[in-house]
Amino acid sequence: MFSDLTSHAIIAGYGLAGREARTALAKIGIASLVIESNPDTVNRCASLALRMLCGSATEVQTLQQAGILRARMLIITIPDDAAVLETVRQALSLNPSLWIAARCSYTSTGMEVTRLGAHAVVDEQVVAKELSRLIAGMDKTV
Repeated sequence: MFSDLTSHAIIAGYGLAGREARTALAKIGIASLVIESNPDTVNRCASLALRMLCGSATEVQTLQQAGILRARMLIITIPDDAAVLETVRQALSLNPSLWIAARCSYTSTGMEVTRLGAHAVVDEQVVAKELSRLIAGMDKTV
């Protein structure tokens, strides 16, 4: 289906984080393919010049259709920690050399994803640090 893609990035999830990841990848010249489980989102994006696959990144068949064996990286932005863990497991079983970044709701999940082989994690610690930074920069008269 997407056999022309090699050394590409796969983005699991096309919410705000997935869209930002795709934009960042495009800016540095890395082709990407999005796996999105919501058919409404896939239909809404059909007119755009996106490579998008409707399915679940937790499923081997979907990862294979996305070219996981030829991909260089996987960016997981789905807001479901159990699905993130399963996606990492499945992806690395198919392509152990993938570079993986994962969004996790909880630090404990981020630790588990790292143990499984993810290279970068964005979790609640990032939110906590950003809130702390915002509060520290507030004017005391607020």
